[in-house]
Amino acid sequence: QQALLAMPFVLPQTMLILKPLAIDWRVVAFSFAGAMVPLVLFASFPAVAAMSRAPAHRLAGGTTSTPRERRWGRQTLLVAESAIGILLLLAGSLTLASFVTLRSEDAGFDYARLAMVEIAVAGRPTPEVRQALHERAAARIRQVPGIVNVAFMNAPLLESLFAGSRFRTPAGASRVFASEIGVSSTFFEVAGLALRDGRYLTPNEIETRQPVAVVSEETARAFWPGRRAVGQVLESPELGTIVVVGVVEEAKFGAQDDRRGLSEVYLPEGYAQQSRVSQSFRWMFLAKTAGDPDEAVSDLPLVLRRDVPGVVVRRAESIDSALAKSVHLYRFRTLIFSIAGGAGLLILVVGVIGVVASGVARRVREIGIRSALGAQQSELTGMLVREHLRPVVIGAAIGLLLSWWSTRLLSTFLYQIDPHEPSVWAGAAALLMLAAAGAAWLPARRASAVDPVSVLRAD
Repeated sequence: QQALLAMPFVLPQTMLILKPLAIDWRVVAFSFAGAMVPLVLFASFPAVAAMSRAPAHRLAGGTTSTPRERRWGRQTLLVAESAIGILLLLAGSLTLASFVTLRSEDAGFDYARLAMVEIAVAGRPTPEVRQALHERAAARIRQVPGIVNVAFMNAPLLESLFAGSRFRTPAGASRVFASEIGVSSTFFEVAGLALRDGRYLTPNEIETRQPVAVVSEETARAFWPGRRAVGQVLESPELGTIVVVGVVEEAKFGAQDDRRGLSEVYLPEGYAQQSRVSQSFRWMFLAKTAGDPDEAVSDLPLVLRRDVPGVVVRRAESIDSALAKSVHLYRFRTLIFSIAGGAGLLILVVGVIGVVASGVARRVREIGIRSALGAQQSELTGMLVREHLRPVVIGAAIGLLLSWWSTRLLSTFLYQIDPHEPSVWAGAAALLMLAAAGAAWLPARRASAVDPVSVLRAD
């Protein structure tokens, strides 16, 4: 029951929970049956093997299997455990590497002490009313204690942006998806986008909606390779001819896991009809704060509801918090696959310890004789470890072959990580072998320390 109470904090926030979480006894019964069936099957094998022997052999005290059969069975078990272990470990390692890559992705803009405020218009007011609501909301946000500057952008933040480009690709340029973003005069200062060439948009150009634009570095490189972007023109059937006046550093305002490689073209707020505030029902403000951005905007939903009737605050939080939430699904997948990988490694370790302990217990006399003949403890330990690592190596090889095909199914869950990334595969294989060697060394070391005189006297 306590685990169920903690589930909402573990599940991704994008996952829809239709009803309160509760224990479903049908699921419990199915899980219990799924655990007991293989246990009963594996426990039945020795009994079946014993019953298959002749009665006279059993009454004479004969064993149910030959030493060769027992050894083959132990090695087969290690091969299976190793194959499953490397498969699960690779899945966990790949998703972990993907999550680390995603979290270390540079957003390209300065989001320290930066908050996002997303506002939606209630109802269906006229364009004039929407424009007035926008101006009142912006003015009220600027008056909030702790907020030092406010900017506006007409694109959703940390969400998928426009899926294509409305700009004609110049001759000789590479194909690029350029997403236009309408911005206010304070946008570049608040977002902290460094200027690489040219200049920023001026307040007059934004106020009078001039056909000028500032482009990102990636847009400049793709559209005008080897040439200066400032002074070039962008052609669009909907937007007309736009002159580039500046180049800023590359930023990523869309979804962190967006694989389309969108680049930005910053236009004056409201230059295009579809980007005007009066035509929009959803606005995005960026607020630069003097201190903690989450604390500065915590009361903003109540403040705007009271002072600016007709608007609803959809989100008001720091960019850092929004980034953490945007990768919550990746975090959940990483947790699940990491648990599976750890379980696979634990199964292998326990299996190796059990198999090695069982094997050396049947070879105490042999180990005692070898020790009496002068074999060193380190030599005996190495011999036992090597013997039991052979099936682990074979199982790991089989698991790697299976993983080469199966890990392709993980590609949709991974961010900028090749399912066949050599470093991840080498690390997972090395971890598996180290764990298996350590697990084999413990019982082998204890068995090799046996007193040969005591063993031979007992025999």
